[in-house]
Order: sequence, then C-alpha cells, then structure tokens
Amino acid sequence: MEFINRLKIAKELIDKISTDCSNNHIVEAIVVMSKSLKVATIAEGVENYEQVNILKDIGCDEIQGYVFSKPLPAKELEYNFLNL
Repeated sequence: MEFINRLKIAKELIDKISTDCSNNHIVEAIVVMSKSLKVATIAEGVENYEQVNILKDIGCDEIQGYVFSKPLPAKELEYNFLNL
C-alpha cells in the first residue's frame, strides 16, 4: 500500500497484551495483516520487557515506549546514545 508505510498499534491494546488473550490475538492479527500488506508495524506505549518479548515473538517490526526511554529531544537522544 503506497499511501501507508507504517501501522501504529495503540497503547490501549499493548497495555493488556500480557494479561488478556483476546488483546494478544488482536495485536497478532494486526501484525499478520500488516505483513500481508507489506506495511511495517510499530507498537506504542510499551512499558515492560514482557510486552517487548511478546511483540518480538508476534513479529512486530518496531517498538516504542518508556521501557526504553521517556520522550527526548533529538539532541539529548543523540548524546545519550553516544555516551552509553
């Protein structure tokens, strides 16, 4: 799909991915559908490594959230990355 290059999965679905099987199945269906359309997926609002592992197992392409960092200005992100 030329007009869609990334599909963002809402935090509300990610919040319960490790405790609610139906949420897990919905997210998995979104990822499968996106892959069939050759559209990347990004999960937003990921807060713990259990969610990260589930999303990796499902095949989600990108993950963002407080599990990695709070939102930062680009310069601060660059500084933190270069000074690991």
